Amino acid sequence: MHDAEKIIKERKLGGRVEFCVRWAGYSHAHDSWEPEANILTKGLIDGFRAEQLASALAPRLRPKSRSGKRKSVGGASSITPSFLASKRAGMVRVGPEAQASVELVVDSPQPPPRQTPLCSCRQPAIWDRGRWWCEARTCAYEREPPPFSLTPLCACAQPCVWHHGRWWCERGDAGCDLERREARPEPKRVCSSTSRHIKVSSIEGTLATSTASLLTYAAFGLEEWSFVAPTDCGLGLFARGEIQTDQLIGEYAGPRLPLSLLKHSTYAFEIPDTREFVDGDGSNSPCALTDGPANAIFANHSSSKPNAKIEVQTRNRKVDAFETCEPRHRIFLMANEPIETGAEIRFDYEAGKKDLYWQGSPPLDTLAWRDVRLPSPPPSAAEPRFLKDAVTGVWAVMPPDASLAVQPLLWTGPAGGDARLRRLVPKLLRGNPTNWSLISTHMRGRSGKECRDRWIQIKDLA
Repeated sequence: MHDAEKIIKERKLGGRVEFCVRWAGYSHAHDSWEPEANILTKGLIDGFRAEQLASALAPRLRPKSRSGKRKSVGGASSITPSFLASKRAGMVRVGPEAQASVELVVDSPQPPPRQTPLCSCRQPAIWDRGRWWCEARTCAYEREPPPFSLTPLCACAQPCVWHHGRWWCERGDAGCDLERREARPEPKRVCSSTSRHIKVSSIEGTLATSTASLLTYAAFGLEEWSFVAPTDCGLGLFARGEIQTDQLIGEYAGPRLPLSLLKHSTYAFEIPDTREFVDGDGSNSPCALTDGPANAIFANHSSSKPNAKIEVQTRNRKVDAFETCEPRHRIFLMANEPIETGAEIRFDYEAGKKDLYWQGSPPLDTLAWRDVRLPSPPPSAAEPRFLKDAVTGVWAVMPPDASLAVQPLLWTGPAGGDARLRRLVPKLLRGNPTNWSLISTHMRGRSGKECRDRWIQIKDLA
């Protein structure tokens, strides 16, 4: 057994994390890639990742020359801009001694027995159910220990909050809307070998048209592959770009309720083989929507020739590792034929089960909607996603749940999570004590487990 001196690099190979190790008493020629299980001193891994995070956030200086001295421009230091180098000596102070020090990172909160952090009330926090909380529940302090020893500061100069794999501003909607992923892929750049001249007037006209349509459709609803606009039967869903067969258009999302609470069915979608429905516009829900409705709920009906379809994916709790208090079904709107940019998107509400939705009186389908083309807003940079294998029809890896990839709802405040729980729990847990999967769909950015744990704390304080 050899002692590791330090870790040089990190990589993923075949789904396994490996580290390049520098061995104590040996040169770089003996460095080797080792799996994480072979590194017995876990402090080496934490120290390496902390250094990587600090170097990514620290300001970059110009590199040194081969002689080891910093390069100069016109006899000035490399950290002195050229416009300052031309000034007379003594007119402007530059250099580290004249700069303000800015702390970009702070120590991350860690589980006990590590040091207890202070909440926003400046009182010691308490450790409960895997995270730190304000003991009196009088402030919005909530900290899940991140997988890093250092926490970055957001634009508000406050420590960020680690939640569902992202850094967020701790102040929620009142903050700076910071959202930082740890691994954000670089956009693909496509270069053309040919070029052509375009008149300036043509560019201006295109920009004016696309900007006007962007502002108009953003008022109704704008997502990566669709936008909402008026049709001959109210609002409808349209393609924002060229959509391929079996491509995912969007998720049919919204708060979920038992069928016993269904009163307004305009934007309600019954989940097949369940006693639940998606309340698309929140008209049946005890609490108002915290965000706008999903675009997919505006897709209109076509029984004769729809160009889209609904696919329901049911997660198997014996196969997929997820809590019983999380939603089991996910509903996706997918194209069943190529759809042109600006074309309307419609699907069959009954999908072969006649008289289920319209009760024997379906509306007249003239197919005139298939010829409509609206000016589209500029396309997004999103890559097409296909949820099923084209040959076998087997479900691929599901996309991340968009309901959890948003700024989490704060618990405190008159419209916060605690107030919503007090309205939702009596209605939804009365008949089924396991309905946390429904309650979580009314709580932006919160999982069913988080809602259940918070409710237990509320009852303990009562």
